[in-house]
Amino acid sequence: GRVQNADRRSQPKWPEALPEYLHFTLFKTQFDTLAALSLLANRVSVPLRHFNIAGTKDKRGVTCQRVSVRKVFAESLVQVQRALPSNVKVGNFAYRADRLNLGSLFGNRF
Repeated sequence: GRVQNADRRSQPKWPEALPEYLHFTLFKTQFDTLAALSLLANRVSVPLRHFNIAGTKDKRGVTCQRVSVRKVFAESLVQVQRALPSNVKVGNFAYRADRLNLGSLFGNRF
């Protein structure tokens, strides 16, 4: 028979009126961006490829960057934050019709 992903089945149906990309800010200290996104992807049971960033940030230091993810509810990210290391946080959520792409940066602020 057909094998289905149990995690996907248990997630609520995506509302038609809601834009399909969730944009959020990833705050991290001394943590690699891809490692942080991998943790998030694993915790919300979506492929890492559903996450998009406008550019990369240094592993060293305190950084904030915008991230987009396809068809993930903000509430899901808030819930999994408790399981993340204390130096990785998510917030400032907004639903948008388009994803972030490499090169969508407006510049760095120091």
